Amino acid sequence: MSEKLRSLLLFVMILVVGIFLGSMVDQWELVEEIPIENTAIQNLPNPELGRVRVEVLNGGGVPGMASVATDYLRELGFDVVNYGNASSFDQDSTIVIDRSGQRDLADAVAEALGAKVREDTMDTDPYLDVTVILGKSWAPNPEKESFIRGVAGLPWWDIKKYLR
Repeated sequence: MSEKLRSLLLFVMILVVGIFLGSMVDQWELVEEIPIENTAIQNLPNPELGRVRVEVLNGGGVPGMASVATDYLRELGFDVVNYGNASSFDQDSTIVIDRSGQRDLADAVAEALGAKVREDTMDTDPYLDVTVILGKSWAPNPEKESFIRGVAGLPWWDIKKYLR
């Protein structure tokens, strides 16, 4: 009896491993090789801007807002190098701060977010081009390119579905 039970258990284990491996192979997709010279991060809406290094801060206090804005800007081709909470959550409208003295970079980010560039002073930072402080009223623009398919549209194996 124990010999038959062991054989049955071994068969079930092999079957489970086979199903698991089969589902992994089913998800594989052939990816076209990208030439090395084209791997630099570029702004998709305006490639002549080159790399735009952005910091996104949640100033509106809405949970997860900076993460959503980060995904949104990355989808549009901006290089978001940092995101998190602002020092306070009293921001009503979204503002964009020029950190590098290149107003066209700040204007591109402001246009993507539907925000205004703060006029008062340029706060220089050698590692950032633009800082975004999100206000309470910010929401992604659904008309922009192919932004965020939505959590329901993500496949089950995509970890982003569970991190939002």
